Amino acid sequence: MRLPCLLLWSCTWMLSAADPLPSASLTPVPVPVPAPVTENPTRVFLQTLAQAPEVRALIAQRQAMRHLEGAAGRLPDPMLSLGYARKRTPMETMPMYEVMLEQPLPRWGERDAARAMAASSTRMSDAEIAAEVAQLASDLAMALAEIDGLSALVTEGEAEELRIAALSRAVDARVASGDAGVLDRLALDTRRERLALRLDDARRLLADRSAEIRGRLAWPTTTALPVFAAPTPEMIDPTRTPLALAAEAKRLEAVAAMQEARAMGRPETAIGVRAEREAEDGGNEDTIGVTISISLPIARGAIAAGEDAAHARLRAAERLAEAARWRTSTAVDAARRAIAQAARADDLAKRLLTRAHAEHQAVIAALASNGADLTAALDLHDRLAELRLAVIEARVQARQAQASLWSHVIPELPPGPTP
Repeated sequence: MRLPCLLLWSCTWMLSAADPLPSASLTPVPVPVPAPVTENPTRVFLQTLAQAPEVRALIAQRQAMRHLEGAAGRLPDPMLSLGYARKRTPMETMPMYEVMLEQPLPRWGERDAARAMAASSTRMSDAEIAAEVAQLASDLAMALAEIDGLSALVTEGEAEELRIAALSRAVDARVASGDAGVLDRLALDTRRERLALRLDDARRLLADRSAEIRGRLAWPTTTALPVFAAPTPEMIDPTRTPLALAAEAKRLEAVAAMQEARAMGRPETAIGVRAEREAEDGGNEDTIGVTISISLPIARGAIAAGEDAAHARLRAAERLAEAARWRTSTAVDAARRAIAQAARADDLAKRLLTRAHAEHQAVIAALASNGADLTAALDLHDRLAELRLAVIEARVQARQAQASLWSHVIPELPPGPTP
């Protein structure tokens, strides 16, 4: 997230001697932290996510794939054949009736290959669902981090409106006594108007992001937003990610394709039982027989090509697994750097604001005694505003970097009712 207008509050901490604020007001503005919850925040976040319509649809899709897997590898249906013919001889014509029941039998290993292919399809569906749920979790966590930053900006902007009002009273008094000019008053009016516009923009963005989250979760406006939660870099296992799960599903699919290609090189059989009756004048003649049919897999080149293709798919799956590990490791390193940068920004802000306290007091005292002009006070507080806003932005970026780690986690959704 890029917070709107880094110099959003261009005239912060405008103090007068008649309306001073305590020195504690110079400490960095923290991003609002929700009240601690008794349960694990990550688990609560996932429980919230499981109620989203998108996730419930994905869960229903996964159940469908499970049912299809149970139907894989079944035997072909038996075939019932009925026949009628007329047999003519020089002496007579006789009707003939035939009934045949045949059971096709798949090639040896073909049913196992079908089951393995269905299992790989289920695993691929699991990987796709995990990736979509993880992406949804990442999107919501990033939006929540942005909302925290916008809330901090709104809070600081509202406090700044009060500071500008206090400074305006001091400047009005100096204008009335002839110690300040009308231009000083106009400068404050301009800053107040710009602040009001930017504050309204921040409130609009805050409302938009809140509505976006509620829309994804199908929540009414009366429901409070969920608490931000995201995995830490230490919780990420590069071998257990949606990308790694997809690579493993590809590997299982390649193994199943290998079994299928090998099964195609074996003969397919069918066993049948046949009953035949010839109706003659002297009595019926019945014939009962057994038939066995065996296919001749002569297309050896095509069968070998199928095996070669399965070998290539297996190598591709291995490369996908390697790429997934590298992508996850890169994302974890980036998150660590962002979190460390936010910690450094916090520490730097404390040290710089402590140092600036003495200068701040001196300028305010000089301004009250007509020993300093308004421009010097505005310049000082603009620098302090930049610092505080940079801290807010660094914290939001750190949270969003942490939120991006959801894309590298297999979300363990809590069990719930059938969608």
